[in-house]
Amino acid sequence: MSELKACPFCGFTIVIGVFITPYRFRCMCSKCGSIITKDTKENAIEAWNTRTYPPEVLELVRVCKNFRESYCDSLNLAARRNIDEALKPFEREEGE
Repeated sequence: MSELKACPFCGFTIVIGVFITPYRFRCMCSKCGSIITKDTKENAIEAWNTRTYPPEVLELVRVCKNFRESYCDSLNLAARRNIDEALKPFEREEGE
């Protein structure tokens, strides 16, 4: 598992790996700044690629999806697009 996946938090695809010391390696999203640091490059990449969302975030996503479905007709186009854009990373996660 050597390829870095998109950021699990914002969905941005440009994620960089940075060597810090012989015993520290960091993966970082260049958009939202999410960082994970591990003892080896392989461990950092594996941890980055397999992260999950905290339960509180998953509950918030569920509430947002329910809101979007319930009030879709009454939302203006810009509001629907904003909600859809915010939920993109989570929908990608479900599809994997």
